[in-house]
Amino acid sequence: MFARALWLILAMALVVPATARADAQVEGASYASSGTGALAFVNRSEKTAVSSLRVVSAEGVVSAPQTIIEGYEDPQVAIGPRGDVIVAWVDRTGLYARFQPAGGTLGPVELVTALPDFLEGIVPLAVDGAGNAFVAYTLASGAGGLHVRMRAASGVWGPEQALGGEHIADPTLAAAANGTALLAWRQHGGKSLNGTQIALSTRAPDAPAFTSATVIAGTPRHGVEPQLALNDRGDAVVTWIEDHWSKRPGARRRETVSSIHGRFRQAGGGFGKSVQLSHMSAAGQSVAVGPDGRMVLAWADWTNRRVEARVRSSTGVLGRPLLLTRDLGVNATIAALAAGRGAVGWIDRDPGLVLVRVAHATKDRRFGPPQLVARVDGYDLDPVWTATPTSLAVVPSPPGRAERPIRWQRVPLDAGA
Repeated sequence: MFARALWLILAMALVVPATARADAQVEGASYASSGTGALAFVNRSEKTAVSSLRVVSAEGVVSAPQTIIEGYEDPQVAIGPRGDVIVAWVDRTGLYARFQPAGGTLGPVELVTALPDFLEGIVPLAVDGAGNAFVAYTLASGAGGLHVRMRAASGVWGPEQALGGEHIADPTLAAAANGTALLAWRQHGGKSLNGTQIALSTRAPDAPAFTSATVIAGTPRHGVEPQLALNDRGDAVVTWIEDHWSKRPGARRRETVSSIHGRFRQAGGGFGKSVQLSHMSAAGQSVAVGPDGRMVLAWADWTNRRVEARVRSSTGVLGRPLLLTRDLGVNATIAALAAGRGAVGWIDRDPGLVLVRVAHATKDRRFGPPQLVARVDGYDLDPVWTATPTSLAVVPSPPGRAERPIRWQRVPLDAGA
């Protein structure tokens, strides 16, 4: 037990400075997009320990708040294409969830599993187009590695499936409307104390279970922070961060550089070989897949306040990396968006002012000039985006607490791009 705790402490010491997110600064806040234009917000009250849920429709209509739980468990949230919502949280007695069907209200508290790993900060959640919900977690004992369970739209929880692995971290989960799902995570690998791998498990539509885990990035470069996206056709992408040694021109010694790598899947096929997507020291990557398989890949160089992005065509042709800004907000979140031909959203930050910007992908796998979407006074959270193939919207200054309003606005697509 001591060895496991030591490994976690060391891993956190290595990873957290490079991957801290601006939206993690407010406890009790969680946001999710449906892929069809709706949003879900979970916020804790400023005055009490009550967390509440609000849903924003694709037209920007904000629902009345619903109480989720009283306490400091910081529920996570996911919303599906129909508007079905699941919230989940961990306390010292178990992992719990509540489900809200599309157009309905939150149901009762449901136990997902007893004795979950209390150290797991984020509960990975996803909901497909039929209202089936997926939850991933680890157990306090560490037995079985990463686990996943599905809650059918009927309300019946399926069996717990153990996918293996040791010292699980960075789990991420996504589901397409047709029930296809991807689950990726970081796990310990090899003989080195800090050796890590990226593992992946998939689920086909209507399949009874996820596949056995496959290691898609081995230990030599210590992969971390997987991100993934997919569509109904079967196109998918998984990206992660690798550390490797590099020497800058004129430098006296080599230094550690974090670069973005990925693997792609074409509809009807399997995942291809690993591709290095950027040669700059990068983190905070985001990916999106359109209905036709066109992909947008974006990441940040927080040290130099840069955003870089690439477009991959529906036929698998990868455009070159393009620089979108040199004025990125400190540790700001980047959003790859499946709107129109694809887009990337971010914030530039000047003293006392946040500038919300978006760049739209073009026909030739490039990006048009950045467009100013909103100005926000002060130093608020990163914006929350929601995208569909035909629409784009943003909450420029998302609520940090339950009492604060949700101000939604439509973002025009660049029709000429």
